[in-house]
Amino acid sequence: MRQIVSIIKNYIFDLDGTIIDSAKDITSAVKKACHINNISHINENFIKYNIGKSFNEILKNCLNQSEFSKIENIQKTYRKIYDYIPQYSCFLYDGVYEFLQELKEKNKKIFILTNKPSIPTNRILKQIGIESYFEEIITIDTFSNMTNKEKILEMLINKDYFSPKDSVFIGDTVSDMIAARNNNILAIAALWGYEQDKNYLLSVSDFGLEHLVSYNLSEMIDKFNQLRNIRNNNLEN
Repeated sequence: MRQIVSIIKNYIFDLDGTIIDSAKDITSAVKKACHINNISHINENFIKYNIGKSFNEILKNCLNQSEFSKIENIQKTYRKIYDYIPQYSCFLYDGVYEFLQELKEKNKKIFILTNKPSIPTNRILKQIGIESYFEEIITIDTFSNMTNKEKILEMLINKDYFSPKDSVFIGDTVSDMIAARNNNILAIAALWGYEQDKNYLLSVSDFGLEHLVSYNLSEMIDKFNQLRNIRNNNLEN
């Protein structure tokens, strides 16, 4: 039985709820956009726990069905509010900066794959001073015909951006984990993020992280390599 030994070279991160806590700015902008469009019943916590989904999904989960006709106008209003205003309440989660530094020092390639559009994504990364850490920043509008993370990962693999056998995806939502696993990428759940059902999140991931500051970073990277090797050998055999 041949044993495959591989070391993870590529780290793919979700953004909202994984690298940054942007909930306060997003919920405020969504409420303002809805209010401008004569909708005032939106619950902030409900918005927060839908962050990470596409904007249409967030609205469909927050609005009454009779209000769905307003989604396009709400989205346009939201973009004007959110895309061009500094996000003063947005911050890095504890341990993220140190983890990115550790990965850079080990010559790993770091990617972002997010449902956030490019304008606010790039502005926020520049504002908090981490945009230079990333090999590629892939947003929901990077590829005009693709808005599904699973399909985007499949395309990136086919275009040789990275190999699934030496890659890991770190995200905070069930859809992140499913997108990764369906592409044979190691799926690591960021349990500090917005997903409400943590048990379900864990059940569709390969491993769950409570808080980055709780781990020795070198040991955590070694753990990811071990998990990746187990997955690769199971596939091979």
